[in-house]
Amino acid sequence: MKIIFKILSLFLTLCMMFVFTVPCFASNSKNNIDVRIIDGNTITTEVLADNDSLKTVKVTEDKEKTYVVTYDKKANELTTVETDMHTGKSKNTVAKLKLNSKANEINTAAASSSYSNFGMFFDGSYYVTNTTWLIENSDEESKYRTSDSTVLYNFKAAVDNMVRSENAAITAGGVAICGAVVGTLTAPTGIGAVIGAVTALGGSITCANKLWDAWSYQDDVDFYWDRA
Repeated sequence: MKIIFKILSLFLTLCMMFVFTVPCFASNSKNNIDVRIIDGNTITTEVLADNDSLKTVKVTEDKEKTYVVTYDKKANELTTVETDMHTGKSKNTVAKLKLNSKANEINTAAASSSYSNFGMFFDGSYYVTNTTWLIENSDEESKYRTSDSTVLYNFKAAVDNMVRSENAAITAGGVAICGAVVGTLTAPTGIGAVIGAVTALGGSITCANKLWDAWSYQDDVDFYWDRA
């Protein structure tokens, strides 16, 4: 009798767990809400609309800013409304979706160098032949240096990290999405803008996070380029 009672109790417990758990997951799935911690900040992503004409995504950055990004599938436009949650001020940006053309360029400097590294979409690169360095920043400005230095190796590390993050983003989201986001968002003000754009185009938050990392490393590239 005790065994039967335990079995019935276990069955009822499992039933209760199922009843109370399933609606919670269904609600999150239905509303397409994703909450996660990125670099110590709470990032909330919510799909507000997704149909044949458009997809709208709202991203909240740790009670600091919100980004409402709409991808107009017919006009091929990306509209971003960035709102400061403290002041209530908003900034509206509309941009035609475009692919960063750098991906189609053939880099001739790489062929003649001993070792080199450069991104597919992000600018910033180095080409080393013997003791000569050719380094480029994100504005595609270049300079030559003929001796090794700590700054040059810091520049190299920044480029390597940028390219590594870009490759991870491409692995997670594909060339088309990454190229479109980098080509359209020339200077994103926060990770929320990148997450909004990537998810509006059908990509993942992982892809967006890696793209944001690449942008951050590109800032390091420019920092060390100025000092080289």
